[in-house]
Parts: sequence; structure tokens; C-alpha cells
Amino acid sequence: ATTHRQPSNRKKENDSLNKRNKKEMISKYYFRILGVCGLFFIIYLLNHNTYRRKVAMDSVYFAPKIHRKEIDVGSEHPPIPGGFDGYLWSRVPSIKISHTLPQSKSEPPITFFKLLFSDHGLYVFFHVEKDRNPLTTYTKYQDPVWRDSCVEFFVKVVPEDLNEKVGYFNFEMNSIGTLLLSYIEDPTRDENGNFRTPPKLVDEVHGSSVKVLESHHLEKEGVTSWRIQYFIPFSVFEAYINQKVVLPTKESQLPWKFNIYKCCDDCKEPYWSSWSPIKNAVLNFHQPEFFGTLNLGNEVLYE
Repeated sequence: ATTHRQPSNRKKENDSLNKRNKKEMISKYYFRILGVCGLFFIIYLLNHNTYRRKVAMDSVYFAPKIHRKEIDVGSEHPPIPGGFDGYLWSRVPSIKISHTLPQSKSEPPITFFKLLFSDHGLYVFFHVEKDRNPLTTYTKYQDPVWRDSCVEFFVKVVPEDLNEKVGYFNFEMNSIGTLLLSYIEDPTRDENGNFRTPPKLVDEVHGSSVKVLESHHLEKEGVTSWRIQYFIPFSVFEAYINQKVVLPTKESQLPWKFNIYKCCDDCKEPYWSSWSPIKNAVLNFHQPEFFGTLNLGNEVLYE
């Protein structure tokens, strides 16, 4: 009887051993698979976060294009109807100016901007909220409006002749539309802080072709909001770079460079802020190496 039971017991022991071995093998493979999946997940997170950091570091704006009815290159440009949040402008990316320079004595007012191309030029629109006792002192073309509550648009266009070195333009405007406009070929400064090559003040003929389409007269003290909208014809750029501009389209792969600023030098508590960060924290807006990128977006708007 014993000789018949021993093989049966051994078989049971072998079966039990095989089951344990299979379970151990399955467990090993399971944990190996988990380890490989975990490794790939970690790599993904690292790459994803690197990408997100890169996107956060890169200041890029895609401006749509608008086709307007019965507007010629030499005509007056009426405001695009609907205002900053209207039907057409609501389809244009709205970006906040969010980088405050450490030299500021107060928090800058909340400021957003929008850019929009047309066949003949570029629309620029600012919306300023919670501006505390805004200054509006200067009223004449080329006055030092940066001392007022001011919004600024610096832009470097691309010329047809890519071998030709060009500078950049600075459009500075207070809430009533007083404009300071110059063309800077060399932004470097001497030991006294002056431009080594003086900026070219854009003449009044070309300056007057920049059409202020919406502005506000700020007569009351306290906290207020205001908007400024203007149109820059390409002819202003072309008159000073002495050739046609190339639009920053996907086909050309030649983006423009620009930055947007909000400042008030003569406020009781002055402030300075930018859209694309001034990474060396120096109080100097004339640093084109920190400009962001302007591209012509894919969307086309029809008035």
C-alpha cells in the first residue's frame, strides 16, 4: 500500500512546486513589466516637463490676419468694430504683460495686448485695468510719454534682403494716443548710459500715418481702466529699412521679433513690466536679445 501512495505524494509535491515556480516567474515578469513601464513613464514626465518649461521660457505670439472691406493702403482705418472683447477681437489671442522688473516701486496695472495683421499693416490693441492715478501729461508727437502711464510696442521686422542688417522700432503711447516713435539701429550704450548711435526719430509724416483708433482721456483720479488701439502701416517700417518687409508666415519661416511693455516713470510709485522677460533684470527695455517671437497665425478673420 505504501509503494502505491509514495508516487502520488511525490506527484503532489512536484505539482505544488511547479505551481510555486510558475507564481514566482509570473511575479518576476509582472514586476519587470511594471519596472519597464515605470521607467518609460518617468522618461515621459521628464521630457514633458522639459517641453513645458521650454514653452514657458519661449515668448511666442501667433497673430491672425483680417480682411477688411473697402480699405485701401492710403485710406483712414476705422477701428475694428466690437472693441477688445467684441466678435472679431475676441478671436485674437489676448496675452497678459506679467513680468515685473525688480526696480518697480509698485505692482503694475493689469495689462493685456492683442496683435492683428492686415494686408497693409498691423493692428495693436492694449487693455489696461486697475491703473492707479494714471498720468496723462504729454500731448505732442515725440514727447517723452514713457514718463506717463504708457504702453510700448518694440518690433524688429524682417527685410526682403536677408543680408541687410536692420534695427527695431519702438512705439510708445499714453492713454490719449500721444506717440513717441523711433528707429534704433544700435541699442548699445556708453559708460554714461547714452546710445552709442542715437536713435532715428521717425519724422512726423510717417508718424502721423500711425492711426490711433481708440483712446481715453483720463480726467479723474483713482483706479481706472483704459484702452488704446492703433494701426501701423507697413510703409512706416519700409521707409526706414529702405525695402519691403517679409511677413512672418509659416511659408517664409522668418518670424519678427518684438516685446511689449507697461511703465510709468513719473508715477508716485513707478513700475516697469514686460511681456517677454528681461532675463538679466536690468532696467532697460532696449535689449532686443530678450525679444519674443511674432508669427502670422493660420486663422483669417473677415469683417
